[in-house]
Amino acid sequence: MLAKATEGGDRRKKLTALEKEIVDMQAAHRHDKLEMGAAFGLVVDGQLESVLPLDNAALLAAAKPVLTDGAFKAEPTAVSKRERAMIANALKAGPVAVIVCGGGHDLTTAVREVAGKGCEYVRVTGPAYLKAMKAD
Repeated sequence: MLAKATEGGDRRKKLTALEKEIVDMQAAHRHDKLEMGAAFGLVVDGQLESVLPLDNAALLAAAKPVLTDGAFKAEPTAVSKRERAMIANALKAGPVAVIVCGGGHDLTTAVREVAGKGCEYVRVTGPAYLKAMKAD
């Protein structure tokens, strides 16, 4: 009987360790998708065939928000510079570009500054983002 109890305890420990490993892998996957950007997630999920580079690594690094006083703060000038470069890169692909960004991006100003008033910009925000913003 003691052998069965020990065997059950070992099995429980193995299952607990396996569950923790799976949860950690899921968290790492979510983190990687966020790091790679919204479009990458669509490619991984099979909803988008390919993605062209949009960001400049140096501008992206400069625009990343930093944690101060428990809140993330982005430097507006760096963000604006990054967004203008994103529009310039998108326009290199041709006269029509579909840009997939996180919900916090509004590229209206960057489009006007880079492409001018003759360029149409349509921003689509999904219901999940809107719901998340209402929760904050």
